[in-house]
Amino acid sequence: AEKIDLFLIIDVIEHWPKDKAHELLKSIIASGSKVVVATPRVDLPQDAVNGNEWERHISDWHGGEFEDNYPVKNYSTEQSFIYVLG
Repeated sequence: AEKIDLFLIIDVIEHWPKDKAHELLKSIIASGSKVVVATPRVDLPQDAVNGNEWERHISDWHGGEFEDNYPVKNYSTEQSFIYVLG
């Protein structure tokens, strides 16, 4: 099977429950791939948009959750946490 070198999870992870998001991140890293994760740095509540329930923000993240659980490089800005994991 062909290996994927890099996954992009940009403005997506806040739409997932944290336990499922951590499962996904750990499985990507365990496969030997890297992942770029970007998520809002501040709590940005968001409900469904135009009836699309997948747009709802259901988890808030802070930098330590990535730094404490994964090998990371930090590229965060004032508005977003941006990490390369793996």
